[in-house]
Order: sequence, then structure tokens, then C-alpha cells
Amino acid sequence: MKKRSLFMLICFSLMALAAGCKKEDTADKFKASDYVTLSEYKGIEVTVDRIRITDSLVDKMIQNQLESNATVEEVTGRAVMDGDIVNIDFEGFKDGVAFDGGSAEGVDLKIGSGQFIPGFEEGLIGANIGETVSLDLTFPEVYQNNPDLAGQAVVFKITINSISESKVPELTEEYVKENTEYDSIQAYKDAVRQQLQEISDENFETERMNAVLNKLIETSTFSTIPQSLLDYHADTYRSFMEQQVQITYGVSLDDYLAYIEMTKEEFEQVVSRFAEGQAKAELVERAIADAEKIKISEDDYKELLPKYLSDRGVSSEESLRNHETKEQTIENMRRVKALDLVIENAVVKENIVDDTTVDSSAN
Repeated sequence: MKKRSLFMLICFSLMALAAGCKKEDTADKFKASDYVTLSEYKGIEVTVDRIRITDSLVDKMIQNQLESNATVEEVTGRAVMDGDIVNIDFEGFKDGVAFDGGSAEGVDLKIGSGQFIPGFEEGLIGANIGETVSLDLTFPEVYQNNPDLAGQAVVFKITINSISESKVPELTEEYVKENTEYDSIQAYKDAVRQQLQEISDENFETERMNAVLNKLIETSTFSTIPQSLLDYHADTYRSFMEQQVQITYGVSLDDYLAYIEMTKEEFEQVVSRFAEGQAKAELVERAIADAEKIKISEDDYKELLPKYLSDRGVSSEESLRNHETKEQTIENMRRVKALDLVIENAVVKENIVDDTTVDSSAN
């Protein structure tokens, strides 16, 4: 599940991307009202969660930051404990014969990280430095890294070379002054609270937009969807995913799908759902822009362009033209204005919730 969650994070980041592969001109020349009948789009009612920033959430954020500054210190005089970092040599045997890929020396492993097959890390707890442990283990029934070993019984012989542990610093006035830009614990906490509030507000705006758009799609009636539009959004999705896994992991999309244990058929189902959702969103936004007679003047275009480029991660208008024509950019700007109009007129009920998770990447 964790592997697939990484995949979904990449997928969701595509939602804000309009550039990818250039549309054919014919994909832009349909009349939206021929394909969708709009519901009443002014006064849409939605409920959106807003995260309450509590003292507990601030403390968790600070604890995450403290842990990110932890140091690793080698320890002696005790056995391996859960959470330790051990340096090990190991060799794997199947039917008494060492198997390929089952041996290594000088490997650092955090106990409890789940890097190795079930039972491997747990089997080292209680072992001492210099001790060799023999573990009778079984590979998972599904094991993509080496399908030949899936479900097979093996023996691992592991030698403990050293034991280390993470030392998390304490939150003190001295720590704050030396490691942050603040001069007191209270100022540090106030800044973290403000950062979390800004994240909460940004998330609320995003969720509000998504809720309004989803409600608009749900309550509208679609007779059909232009195939050119479905093909465009499907191609954009595939192209983006190929680029992202290459940039992020340095592998092909096929290799990445194998790693997260997703079949090509399952991936294409994701592609299809994404394309349909994006196509429906485009149709309703176009239909509203037409109904409201929204136009983008040359002055509007110049004013909106910087944010348009920033939202798409494109450095210049020239680079943007590799993905879409100016006419397509203007049409997309019309759609944004149409959706903004619907959001401005929506009736939004806030549902205040406490969040127990913290994004440790926030600063």
C-alpha cells in the first residue's frame, strides 16, 4: 500500500497540470453544450474540511523537525533493539545453496524499517555485536524483486558488525537559537503554528475548488464525451507519469509499475478514470464560460499569463508553446475564470477537524 501511495501522490500532482502534450486543433473546436447539460451552477452547496491547528499538531511538527536533525551514534555493551541501525553481513541459502542476490557485506539496516522480508529485521533483535544469527524465513508469495524466490523457504545467516542509535535533540532555548532563525522556543512555536495555518488555508482552498467542481460534474448530464478530449487527457497523463518516474526514480514507467506491483491493465484503468474526470471538468467549465460569455482580452491575457505559467511550472511563454497554442492558453484561461465564478457563488460549509498527521517536509 505504501508503494502505491507514492504512485498516487505523483498522479494527483498532475491534476493542476494543463500542459503535457499538445492538443490537436480539432480537439478545441467542439461546442461544449452539445455534450453536457449544466445543472444550476450558481449557489452550489458543499462541505469542506478545514484543519484546526492545535497545540498537539504544532508539537508533532516540531518533533518531526527535531528527528530530522537527529545524529547517529554507535553503541556498545547491549543487544540490538527495535529502531537501532545495525551494520550487517548476510548470506541467504535455499536448500543449502547460496542464491543470487542474497548476500552482502557492510549493509546498514534500520530495525523496523521494513526494508527486508518479514522476520529478517525482527530476528536480529536481541543479537549482540559479533554474533551470527541464523534465521529460517519464507519469502512473500508475491515478490517482484525476484519472482523465483516468491513463497520459497530460505535460511539467512547474519553477522552483527555494529549497532548505532539515533539521538534526537531536545527542544531547548539553546537548540532553537543554534538551529533556527528564532531566539526563543515560544517564537519558534508561533512560527510553526503560522506555517501550519498557511498550509491549512491552502489545503482548504484546494479542497473547496475540488468539492465545487466535483459537485458540478455530478449534477450535470453528459450525453457523450469527445474521443479527442479523452485521448488528449490520457496521453497527457501517460507522458507526465513517464517523465516523473524517470526524473524521480531513474527508471522506466514499466519498471516502476512492476516495483509498485501494478499491472499495465490496472494502470490503464487509472489512466481512463483520470482522462474521463478531466474531460468532464473541461466540458462543464467550457459550457459555463460560453453561458456567461466570458472573454479574455489581450490585456487580460498579459495580466493572467505570469500566474498561468507559474501554475504549470513553465518558465516562459516560449516554452509554453511547446505544449499548447496561444488560442488554447486563452481557452484554458476562460475555463479558469468560469470555475472561479462558480466557486465565488458557492455556499461552502466548513467542517473543522483535527489532523493527526504532519507533513515533515514543511519548514
